[in-house]
Amino acid sequence: MIPLLPRLSLALIPLLLSACMHLPAPNLPDDWHVSASTVEAMENRPDAHLQILIMSGTAGCNHTALRVVSDDQHVAFWDPGGAFAEDRVDDTRQRDLLFPPPSLQEYLEYRWDGAIDATIEVFEWDLSARRAAQLHDRLMQGSQQPQKEPGFDTATSEFFCSIATSRFLHDYASDIVEVPEGVFFPHKLSRVLYAQHPDRVWFFRDRNPPLIYTPQPIYSARQ
Repeated sequence: MIPLLPRLSLALIPLLLSACMHLPAPNLPDDWHVSASTVEAMENRPDAHLQILIMSGTAGCNHTALRVVSDDQHVAFWDPGGAFAEDRVDDTRQRDLLFPPPSLQEYLEYRWDGAIDATIEVFEWDLSARRAAQLHDRLMQGSQQPQKEPGFDTATSEFFCSIATSRFLHDYASDIVEVPEGVFFPHKLSRVLYAQHPDRVWFFRDRNPPLIYTPQPIYSARQ
């Protein structure tokens, strides 16, 4: 006989799956400026920035990841509850932080090679070098064992990527983006992020070159 709690968990799986079923990138705005770009242009930006990746399949949301760039030598790539680098000889995961941090091209290729995602949205906020370094250092501290500071750990269980990402943003980046704590579904987090005035959103559909979505000026200025 299956114990009560596992039975309840099994019963919740169809409900959770149905709640996450939607077309790819369901929140993509139709009133933002759109321009063509390249992955190289995205990779070669020297300024500090925060990136939040929302990945969707053909029938629903898949995954969330977060990347902080403070300068060329200091990049933190957090893949909470993900699987990147598990079978790569030269790469390692330390409590879901990736070492060395892959380029976006490498990470996107990994997702596409697995036929996992139909669309990938990369929400981006420009930061000061000091603020980016603070977020970078907080992620690094969260990957240490034992924890130097209680309350934040980058290690994340599978299926809880969006909760972990939204909690980090809520606790440590509320001056940049206001996100409720514990958003479970990536597409729900995407909806919140579009309303939080990103400087730009890089939109990928399959292996096509990215499009840049930029909010209208009236919406882009943070209060």
